[in-house]
Amino acid sequence: MTTLKVGIADYNEMKTRSMRIARGEEKPATGDPKVWFASTESFAKVLSAGNRELLHIIAEKAPASFEELAEITGRAPSNLSAP
Repeated sequence: MTTLKVGIADYNEMKTRSMRIARGEEKPATGDPKVWFASTESFAKVLSAGNRELLHIIAEKAPASFEELAEITGRAPSNLSAP
């Protein structure tokens, strides 16, 4: 099983860090999170039962697009992404 390390930081903090990395002023450490969320609430939404089901389908079927994922799941493409 693969372990994914996630981080929680507010938007401005994440943006500032990303800009430092892009400018070469900071290098992410090996153990740093690869995925970041703006709050524990936004992280919890990703872990909902419906989203876990979608993530499982994505991992197993590896659809190449939202349209293909919509076809596989029977959902509308607009129901598969959030702004």
